[in-house]
Amino acid sequence: DEFARQNQKLMEGLKDLDMDVLGIVELQNADETVDRFLAELNAMLPSRNYVAASQLGSVSGGTDKIRTDVIFDSNKLAFRGAAMLDDSFAGAAPFVARSTVGTLFNGPNSNRPPIAATLVEKSTNAMVTIVTNHLKSKAARSGVKGADRDAKDGASSWNYQRTLGAQTLLSWLSTNP
Repeated sequence: DEFARQNQKLMEGLKDLDMDVLGIVELQNADETVDRFLAELNAMLPSRNYVAASQLGSVSGGTDKIRTDVIFDSNKLAFRGAAMLDDSFAGAAPFVARSTVGTLFNGPNSNRPPIAATLVEKSTNAMVTIVTNHLKSKAARSGVKGADRDAKDGASSWNYQRTLGAQTLLSWLSTNP
């Protein structure tokens, strides 16, 4: 079946990377999907112990059918915390107010909620915050209006929504989530 074929290709590519950290997008928004993904990855790389920031911190994947996450090897990195950006962030209000759909991260035609994970490298104690972000697609299926219409400049539809999302993300990152 097509899913199995695509999944096998993905897993083989990830095995070749043998990474310490992975930012992932387009992940089905279900804990069992994350569990299955981690089980397959850990089975292929038995010296690793990959975990998902969303399952360790007090964050969710939002309400959409897909989400983002930060996957990391807990043998090499210690988890310090996770945060998710959504419209409830106080700094989002001026950007949400300008959105053509009244939302930036919560609801239809919005960006996916970014997830930030703060990790510490065990061998050096160096701390890093990794953010996985997935802005609104360029596709114009429905609901496009005003500043989000395709201006025929190469940015396609929803460019204003993506711009506001990126500006909100920068504001949020300045708070060290």
